[in-house]
Amino acid sequence: MRDNSLIVRLFRVYPAEVGLTLSLGFLLLVNSMAQQISGVVAVSGFLSEVGTNQILLVWIVNYALIAIVAAFQSLLVDRFNRVQLLSAVCLVFAGIFFAIRMMFALNVGGWLTYSLLYIISDQQWLFFPLVFWVFANDALDLAQTKRLLPLLGAIGFIGKITGIIIAGLAPTLLKQIQASSVDLTTFIVILYVLAFLVVRVRLRDVKVRQTVKKDAPLRKQLAEGWEFVGSIPLYKFLAFAVAMLIACHIIIEFHFVAVSSQQYPDGAGFQQFYSVYRLGVALTAFLLQTFVTSRLIEKLTIKNAFLIMPLAVLGGFVWMIGMPGFISGVGAMVLNRLPRDTIDEATHKSLLALVPEERRGRVGLIMDNGMIGLGAVGGCLLAGVVVLFGPGLTPYYYLGYLWIGMALAIGGILCVLKARMEYDKSLLSWRLKRRQRTSSGILDKLNFD
Repeated sequence: MRDNSLIVRLFRVYPAEVGLTLSLGFLLLVNSMAQQISGVVAVSGFLSEVGTNQILLVWIVNYALIAIVAAFQSLLVDRFNRVQLLSAVCLVFAGIFFAIRMMFALNVGGWLTYSLLYIISDQQWLFFPLVFWVFANDALDLAQTKRLLPLLGAIGFIGKITGIIIAGLAPTLLKQIQASSVDLTTFIVILYVLAFLVVRVRLRDVKVRQTVKKDAPLRKQLAEGWEFVGSIPLYKFLAFAVAMLIACHIIIEFHFVAVSSQQYPDGAGFQQFYSVYRLGVALTAFLLQTFVTSRLIEKLTIKNAFLIMPLAVLGGFVWMIGMPGFISGVGAMVLNRLPRDTIDEATHKSLLALVPEERRGRVGLIMDNGMIGLGAVGGCLLAGVVVLFGPGLTPYYYLGYLWIGMALAIGGILCVLKARMEYDKSLLSWRLKRRQRTSSGILDKLNFD
């Protein structure tokens, strides 16, 4: 016991938990690292090989697929053994990246290969964590989750940072051995094969908590979710705001990649810049989430904190329109990304905690996936129309989609203001009563004033 006392004091991991914690941490580390590498390589490669405007088509397919996968996530996760499902996910990702590597080797069309790589990268971000956290929560008891889940999250963040650094250094290091960034897909295959072996060898005998499977048609789940959101003004107006702000995010990101690819027309140069950008945003978001977010929400209260995101987005559009160029494009992207990944995410999760348990998954499906999918596809279509017809009208056609984005940001602010006006009244809805009666302590902690 004495040999492990340092581990216990620093990480609050007891000797009997070390093996499970290291195995789970390795899986999260692998996926976070692989996801960042694939994301950076996909974006930089696509812009270099194909071009900026065509990425809108990839985004439409990508977000539509995300919405579909998210809609079926409960049907997929709850119907399979946790260990078998987790090992299958690792093996499937290894197989997909092996296929992508073969496509690069056979010189299959760059637009197709990089598009597939980009789409798979987002599935790494969406589906693997879904399966992983379900397994982790079922493998740990309540006391263990309070101690170990934050540690696992920190390990995942280390993987994220490591992946970004590897992707950023790859163009320089691989050039010395006459290789390219696409060879990183081989490294990703190896990572997922190792993850598969860890699941099959180290986790196969882990006892997971048995859950009751509730079979409900997807149509019924969606209908109940829409009914709940539509019947409570607070959630209804926030759902509209989510869709508008995600459309703004698409427009800002498109402008960001457009001005950045012009600034760094060389694929390797863009990959290094994009890695530095993602690393800076990730580290800043981590610091804000650790030291600022909770204190700021407590000071502002939830209903006021919802205004931070749309105001930051509006400021970004004003900056880009008033001072066009590379600096404002990057600055607006940072203004959009940081609030979204910190305070906005925290406030939405806190508000979702008010929903009764039996409806929370369905409401989350609408708020976190349905509206995001609709908003993203809408933003792609709006930007695409301007890109398609704008160049023939004026050399400053990009101002068209920036003005559209500003209008959407203003619409998002108005929706949030309306939700704020309906806040107290909505909390009295009978649909939330059960949650309020059984979890008044949570409400007090959330400080709804």
